[in-house]
Amino acid sequence: MIREFWPRDLSEIEQIHSKFYQNEFPLPNFSKFLMAFSVLHDDKIVLSGGVRPILEAIAITDKDTSVRVRCAALYELLQASMFTAGRCGYDQIHTTVINNDKWSNQLIKAGFKPVNGQVLVIEV
Repeated sequence: MIREFWPRDLSEIEQIHSKFYQNEFPLPNFSKFLMAFSVLHDDKIVLSGGVRPILEAIAITDKDTSVRVRCAALYELLQASMFTAGRCGYDQIHTTVINNDKWSNQLIKAGFKPVNGQVLVIEV
């Protein structure tokens, strides 16, 4: 059975997270989700989760421009994006780099961190 996540579910989810995931990722703050759910079987929580809003930084870059100029532009964009994200109450910005290890390294130097696991997307 699926139902809305209730505050009293948190202690059970904390135990599940501590047992299986504490070294993999921090416990999510379900109060910041658009909607969070708990799925139960025999009155026991099997999982809790839902949909949280995340920000994605997207940039289309002129590769004919020098690397130095592109990197400077990246830092300007990131400063503006981080300001906007903070002002709107977000604590993370995500991005995807397609087939460009050098650009990935620039983003890591700028403060982005690789994530555990594989990033997947589903169309709705």
